[in-house]
Amino acid sequence: MGSSAFAYYCEVGNTNFGEYVTGAIVTANTNYHLVFVSDRDGTAGQFYVNGVAVTTTEDTAMNTSSLDNAGSLYIGQRGNSSSYFSGEMYSVRCHNHALTATEVKELYSGGSVPYKYKGANQTEVVTNGTGFTGAGGATEPDNWWTTTSVRGIHTITNDGGSHTACLLLEVDSDPTADPYISHDGITVVIGKRYRFSAYYKNVDADSLRIRLGTALGGSQVMSFMDLTATSWTEVTGDFTATTTTVHPLLRLVSDGAGEGGLFDNISIVQIGAVAEYDGSGIASDKWFDKSGNDLHGTVTGATVENAPSGDDGLVYEEGTWTPAFTGGSSAGSYSMINTVARYTRIGRVVHVACSAFNVTELSAGSGAIRITGLPFTVESTASSRANVGTLELDNFTFAGSLSCTASAGNTYVEFRASATGTVDTVLQVGIETAADSDFAFNVTYTV
Repeated sequence: MGSSAFAYYCEVGNTNFGEYVTGAIVTANTNYHLVFVSDRDGTAGQFYVNGVAVTTTEDTAMNTSSLDNAGSLYIGQRGNSSSYFSGEMYSVRCHNHALTATEVKELYSGGSVPYKYKGANQTEVVTNGTGFTGAGGATEPDNWWTTTSVRGIHTITNDGGSHTACLLLEVDSDPTADPYISHDGITVVIGKRYRFSAYYKNVDADSLRIRLGTALGGSQVMSFMDLTATSWTEVTGDFTATTTTVHPLLRLVSDGAGEGGLFDNISIVQIGAVAEYDGSGIASDKWFDKSGNDLHGTVTGATVENAPSGDDGLVYEEGTWTPAFTGGSSAGSYSMINTVARYTRIGRVVHVACSAFNVTELSAGSGAIRITGLPFTVESTASSRANVGTLELDNFTFAGSLSCTASAGNTYVEFRASATGTVDTVLQVGIETAADSDFAFNVTYTV
């Protein structure tokens, strides 16, 4: 590690989204636990080294506009494949929320990702909270409801910019009843951590209110009162679920018929570790995300330390392969339709799955049924009994229970049948009984 300071730099396209640097605190050939935290709300970013906040200089303020989620995230290099990190890294986590100083210290002390932050992702769980549908007059938007005594007037309106289908809620002819709408209910998981956010714009009401509760009239999870801003404004807060459903509520406080306010982007997402990488998940060509979101990374321009000989234990690959139905003694010619053949390789272990329909003889073959074309050659020293898989046949003639084996030193699978008390037999071509003979199998083998 040659630099004397830690630095954070985020670039989207050619736009600098923030740049921060520590003091000269880095010593070469030393391990560090490094965390950078930013809430992207205009607050300056903060570095933590070995669990402790350190002096952080802001060279470029954090950009608060939306990031391009379609772009790639690079760890240890710039996106133009230059400026590689000079050193080693073995554990990386990405969160969709700002960690507190206490949480940073717990991670440095060896704590795993807490239950409340496990399984987080960016999936929106509110139905019909953005781009409202279904509202009109006394009718509430889809998935929202209220009582007839405080119904109000509901209009889906285009307020320009990013608010092209927001909800305008207005007082109807009864100015004594402050109208509100409540969501039917959003499913959450008890003990998990979530972020609630909403946008509002007061048109001419006395004020607006936005609440989140466990039920209409039930306990309040959070509330935002006396909202009077006349331009679009966001309110947001984090909570830990204590019930299996929560209900956003939008309300006017007004005593004049026709007075109202706008609401949009009602959102709830689970927050926590959205990507988690550690040393046990790194391979020669991939770095596996262990958060459950399958955000697996590709390893390029780096060397994996302590790899097994030949790197055989660190290969990951998945794809399709092309099977063929043949005879072992004489191949013959056979056609199939709707063929699906996939494989996954992790290290030296390969799992294949294959199904095909309407096996039709074009010219007769002879000998054992062989499905050729396996994506990798089976280990030559492997016993056939070590590579046994499941098999299903339709419109084939056989007796006994079915299995399949990947043949050692070859790239084909053979079909077998075994009756009680007898030696199993390799099934031969010619036992297809109709033009709609079908097969499906799964087998795992080593290379």
